This record gives sequence, structure tokens and C-alpha cells, in this order.
Amino acid sequence: MDVSSRAISTEHNLKITIVDLTQSLTKIVELHQTNPLATIVLGKITLANALLGLELKNNEITTSTISTDDGLIKTTIAEFQNDRVRSFISDSNFVVTGLKPEKKLDELLSQVVGKEGTLTVARSTVQGEPYVSRVSLTDGSIDRDYMEYLRISSQVNSFISTNVELDDDFKIKSAVGILIQLLPNYKEEDVDYLIKTIGNTAFINKILVKTTNYVSLIEEIATDAIVLESKELKFQCTCSREKTIVAVKLLGVDAVDDIIKKNETVEVICDFCKTKYEITPEELKD
Repeated sequence: MDVSSRAISTEHNLKITIVDLTQSLTKIVELHQTNPLATIVLGKITLANALLGLELKNNEITTSTISTDDGLIKTTIAEFQNDRVRSFISDSNFVVTGLKPEKKLDELLSQVVGKEGTLTVARSTVQGEPYVSRVSLTDGSIDRDYMEYLRISSQVNSFISTNVELDDDFKIKSAVGILIQLLPNYKEEDVDYLIKTIGNTAFINKILVKTTNYVSLIEEIATDAIVLESKELKFQCTCSREKTIVAVKLLGVDAVDDIIKKNETVEVICDFCKTKYEITPEELKD
């Protein structure tokens, strides 16, 4: 079962959120038939977006889009709403050329994702207009890109670490992420405490993939931490036949009339879950 845990430390002025999306991402990458590096990229973006999305309430949607011109993956999208995740990658099985396997993972990700691009985060209610923030990629390593997004858009000092560990068959063994944010009234000693406690990214990733007792991990980071909530997360697409018909209507009156006259069935495949919808001329008439 995929889970999230959120906590707060008043002694050290910290907010801590942990997500485990191992099962959801296993389903997602199977649908997209990703190669190992694409699996890691899609997993890290889905985890980071979920960490952001857990801050929102009232049926609000958080959508992250990374778009680049120089990377092997051109577009990646992750969506979080009501404890449900879904994500999409435009090139799931790119040809690995020019990559040096001896490079560190962050450097490989920078080549795969690209550095000349943007991270766009949209937050909105189902009915309302989205609030959109866009930042240039820092280096394409994903974690640092999201930290830069939070620094610029929210003026919040944040630490994000996402980890997708693969087994010997390149299947997802673990997919876990953590977000630690300093509260507005933080002091310099809180920063020092955080640096001393979590060490570096490699250290926190090592701990994340070795435990599933995330409440205990939160208490290790801050002994006074109070867990605000722990709940189940899952992969679930938000597509539907009704939404698909609306999308076909966007082709325009002339195009839809032409489809009806030719008595054609329109086939639409959801980018996220690969569900195929066949919209009949009769449905378009209605």
C-alpha cells in the first residue's frame, strides 16, 4: 500500500512530508513501458509533485510539467488530486546514446531530462482558474529543480529528496520521497540542526529506501515531531468517456460534422492510463 505521512516540529520549526509510491509507480511505468532511466525520471517527478500536492486541500489539483529542448525526454507530466496520482512521459523508451554510465545519477538525469527547459507547477480547484508558476531548470536533476521552484515561487527554504531504486531486473524496488520545509519563524540554529541531522542527500536516500516505518523516521529527524496525518495514496486516472467526448468537440464544429457525415468512429487513447475510448457518430450527434 502506498502511503504518505505529514508532521510538524515546533521545537525546530520544521514541516516534514514523506510519500511512498512504490506500488503506484510500478503500475504507471508498466503502462508506459519505460526504460530504466525513464522509470527513474518519471518516478522522481511523480514523487516530487505528490509532495507538493499534499499541502493542498478541498479537491485541489497539483500538476507539474517539465519541458526541455535539449533532453532525451521532451515532456513529463505528473498530477496529484485527492490522494490520487497519475503521470505521463512523452518518450518512455528513448535510445540511450552518448550517456556515460560511470557518471553519478544526478549527472545522468541532467542529460536525460535536459538543462535548457522549464518546470511548470499549476495548482487549481476543479472549478477555479489555476495558479501557475514557472521556473527555469537548475540542472535537470529534478530534486534541485523543485527546491529552486519552492525558493522562487513560495520563498520557502526547502529540502526535497526523491529516490527510485530498481532491482536487478530494472523493476521498481522502492519509490520514496521526502520534503522538509522550514517554517516562517525559523532561526539559524534550526538550519544548523537540519544540516547536522539529515547530513546530505545520499544519506537521507539511504535511510528512505531501507525503512517503511516513516513515522519513526520523522521522529529521528525531529524527536518532538507531531504526526498530523498518515493516509493511503494510489494511482488512479481521472480520464472518462464524458471528458473524451468533450475533447473531441474541441476539434470544432466543422471537423465534428465531417466525422458524423462520414459515419466514422473516433478512437482516443488516454496518455496517462492508455485506456482506449471509441466515440461513435451517434454519440457525437447527441
